[in-house]
Amino acid sequence: MVGTVDRAFHSPERHRQKPMGISWCVFGLGLSMLVLAVWLSIDHVEHLTRVREDAVQAGLALLQSRSDVDILAASVEAERTSGAESLAALEQQVSAYVLPITPDVGRFASVVHQLTQDIDGSGGHLRLVSVAPRTDRSGKTGSGAVALVTVQLRGSLPSVAALLEISDLRATYTVRDAIGDQASEDFLQYVQANAPASLSPATKFLFADLLSYAVDPDATERSLTRDMPAGVAVDARTMLLRSGLSRVREVLSPAALALRAGKAWPLPAFAIDAIDEADGNWVLGIRVFGRGRAHA
Repeated sequence: MVGTVDRAFHSPERHRQKPMGISWCVFGLGLSMLVLAVWLSIDHVEHLTRVREDAVQAGLALLQSRSDVDILAASVEAERTSGAESLAALEQQVSAYVLPITPDVGRFASVVHQLTQDIDGSGGHLRLVSVAPRTDRSGKTGSGAVALVTVQLRGSLPSVAALLEISDLRATYTVRDAIGDQASEDFLQYVQANAPASLSPATKFLFADLLSYAVDPDATERSLTRDMPAGVAVDARTMLLRSGLSRVREVLSPAALALRAGKAWPLPAFAIDAIDEADGNWVLGIRVFGRGRAHA
């Protein structure tokens, strides 16, 4: 009996069962380490993903910032260039047509004749009777820089009013002149905030020749707003019309083509001193200006 127990205790099967418990422990430990490693790897991947997404967002923000800076810089340069070119062109026009060295009474009479033709052709009734020199109280017809003339017209009150409305635009050469400095700045700020890519065309638009705008205002405004979002385009055009371009459409557009064809634009510099009327005959006292000769 003792021998049987001893043989069982020292049997090979008993010695072979002992290492299996250790193996299961090692296996469990290894599996736990593997799970931990996988979890750490997943966490690391998620961290890298977040870092990458943050980097992408930062990059996009940087690109947008650079884009805004580029757009702003381009608009500033466009405004500087457009402004310089516009001023240079206006200076030439002023010297030749608006304010020559001596008052150009001949061109003034031609412009008034062209305006009366335009008003008469658009349904009014206005006829130029004469443009003649007039004298002041001292008997002079003016000086080197001012010519005094009398304009006699035949027509109705609405037709003369239409002539005077057009003449009110005689010192208005660009779109910016027509809507004013403050409205121009408000318009550019709105475009910068809502359609920055259109800022450069908007700046050029403000320096555009007013008569060119008046010839076809719808086409000019569509060209300005074609790259703007639909709602922004509507608001931008509304701002411009409310700022004074609706009056340009009403007053100047009907005569714009004829004024261009008759080379009556820009209007000469003049002032109306007096208006008298009797039985449809209108007499206007006018001063036509020149810039005068420089004296050493």
